[in-house]
Amino acid sequence: MIRIVNLKGVSVYPIFKNGKSAIEQYADENKCKWLFNEQCNSANPITVFLRRPKERFISGVHTYLEFEKRKTSNIKEEELFDHIERKKITNKHFMPQFDWLERLQEYYNGIIILKTVGDLRNLIPNRKSPRIPEMGRDRRQRISDITYDLEKDHILYNNYIGSHLPLKLLLEKVNHALS
Repeated sequence: MIRIVNLKGVSVYPIFKNGKSAIEQYADENKCKWLFNEQCNSANPITVFLRRPKERFISGVHTYLEFEKRKTSNIKEEELFDHIERKKITNKHFMPQFDWLERLQEYYNGIIILKTVGDLRNLIPNRKSPRIPEMGRDRRQRISDITYDLEKDHILYNNYIGSHLPLKLLLEKVNHALS
């Protein structure tokens, strides 16, 4: 399911680890209107907040591990790291931001405005995040060492922040940059 929310007149597509919890809390507290799937085409343009790819990946894997620990206390982190690296496990907390945009394209074909999560702070005041333990230095380094393809996210973040483009064209440009 794809969801878009109207925050202060701005249609926003929330992405995990890019302020999604803060967006949802603000939307709930302020009774903001949500659009779902086919309804999203009526929201033009849509703003998407992006995060630095490697930092988002590290934070996302950490969050994923902590949520897995809540389900079962005897998780084998090294095994999970291996599964992540070999793409046997993917999760919405660390899947590439580019993939989120591809999912959006299933229901939306209008203009996308790309901004940083720092810009989100200018739109809404709260920065609520899920309650998870802080990440230690060793875990941060271990996650950082995972080989994971973030090339499309780097292209998005480094070349298209501030852009106002049709979503289909944006996805084509990023894919073309890799060919």
